[in-house]
Amino acid sequence: MPKYSFNCREIQNLLNGIVCLFKPRDIPLSVLQKLFLKGICDQANVIAQCRPLPLIEMPIVEEHKESGSLLIVGKRQQIDYSLHPSIVGEMFRPEEFQIEPLNPLEPSSSGVCVFGLNDGCDRLEAIRSLAWVNEYFIEAELGRGTHLNSIRGTVNSRMEYDHVSQHRLNTLLSLLRLQYKKASFEFANLNMQSQQAFELARLGAPRPRVLGSPLIFGLDLCYFKLPYFKLNIQINGETDQFYVILYTKLD
Repeated sequence: MPKYSFNCREIQNLLNGIVCLFKPRDIPLSVLQKLFLKGICDQANVIAQCRPLPLIEMPIVEEHKESGSLLIVGKRQQIDYSLHPSIVGEMFRPEEFQIEPLNPLEPSSSGVCVFGLNDGCDRLEAIRSLAWVNEYFIEAELGRGTHLNSIRGTVNSRMEYDHVSQHRLNTLLSLLRLQYKKASFEFANLNMQSQQAFELARLGAPRPRVLGSPLIFGLDLCYFKLPYFKLNIQINGETDQFYVILYTKLD
């Protein structure tokens, strides 16, 4: 495995850009960010400590035997303790780094998260403007509501779900797909009867020009066994709160 040698300035310059991290379920995003920053700071400080501290020349002072005056009789080299980590602290500290998520996720969600690190935070808006379509798998349980919709939250409501069948759920999903496909043309500022809309429809649903509103491009039922079901969804502009609203429409 090749070995690389970097100085502190080079390390600082490299810690900028876009980072992808996997967020496990039940881990808040803030905790994931703290763990990541602590990890890179610990490793960067190990590299920084491998480099020797600079040496400085200090005078050798002795007392004159007759007059008692202090005289400089020579010089000696010693470590410059003004730059020692025990004096000035570690070179890299988590609180000095800026990190920002592209799409915030609730603790109950898991998956790959995109972050901007330091100067990379300035690039997040440009990435959002690309209106990328993200894919999720949503696992849900019918008939049971919890506090703050947490997976391990206290059950605060129950409802009957005997009327729900796989056929009815698929029918509802088909209606939602049609509804959002029509909305995709509206968000793209296109006339449904125009030639431009027809050409874009051949390539799939158009990307929205008005950002910030959830827009579904694909919605399929992957698993169904009452009271549990699983959805595969392709979406843009999503939030965790939107998934809660979507679930209430299906319940």
